[in-house]
Amino acid sequence: MTNDRFSYGVRIAALTLLIIFVYGGCCTKSIPVVVIREFDLRSDLFSLPLSAGDRKTLDDFLKRGGDREVTGPIGFYDESFYSGLLGILSDDDKVEMNDLFIRVNGVYEMKDSVKKWFSKGPIYGVIDTREKRPSVKSTRPFSLFDGNLWWVFYREDNDLVWLKKVLVTVPLQKKIKHYDGN
Repeated sequence: MTNDRFSYGVRIAALTLLIIFVYGGCCTKSIPVVVIREFDLRSDLFSLPLSAGDRKTLDDFLKRGGDREVTGPIGFYDESFYSGLLGILSDDDKVEMNDLFIRVNGVYEMKDSVKKWFSKGPIYGVIDTREKRPSVKSTRPFSLFDGNLWWVFYREDNDLVWLKKVLVTVPLQKKIKHYDGN
């Protein structure tokens, strides 16, 4: 009988540990994060709307696939793809959130016209390694993914309507593949 109680106690302890493991550790939702890394893995920070010079500089960066060391166009660069997006970021006096998103039940969702450029986002987990501390929540940057590069948009001065700046950064996984030759 003592052996049965011991066996029963071991089963209860094992079941308790299994429940703690399943619900407490392995099934938590991860928060997507975009890291703005070193100088060679990102563009300059450009004010919006883009000036003609900034647009050309950013387009040259895109042609090199986000790698400052590359001299010519790389495989995924498509001028017609990026020219439309750069047009949106260049044409108006100010670039608004409404140019990219519609608000549905208090949440920003990408407009259908923007979905042709971006496949993921907005992601608010932006870690800018150039900054001493994270951005204030109301002005925090957000990022959108175009399938190859992360576009990070900045808002300033507690202004949730106007987009003030943009930079483009290379996902770390893509850079590792580039160095590995894959």
